[in-house]
Amino acid sequence: MKEKSNVHKLVDYFFELKGWDDMPKDFYIEHNISYGRCCAAAKNLLDLCSGNLQEAKAKLAKVGKWADDLGLDWMIETVFRKWLELKTL
Repeated sequence: MKEKSNVHKLVDYFFELKGWDDMPKDFYIEHNISYGRCCAAAKNLLDLCSGNLQEAKAKLAKVGKWADDLGLDWMIETVFRKWLELKTL
C-alpha cells in the first residue's frame, strides 16, 4: 500500500478536527463535502507553509479552535482569511 501524500494527510487531519472522519458516505453527500476540493485547499496551505506538514496542521488546528470557540463554521480556506491574524487568535 502506498503512503499518503502530505496533502492527503492534511485533509485527513482536517476531517478529524471537524469530526468528519469515518462518517457514512451519505453524510458527505448530504452536506456537500468534497474530499477533492479539500485537497486543493490543503495543497495551497502546504505551499504557504513551505511544505511543512506540522506547521500546516498547527495553523489549521489554531484556526479551528478559534472558530469552534466562537461557534463559527470553518473550512481549510478560513486559514487563508485569518493568515495575518494567526499570531493573535
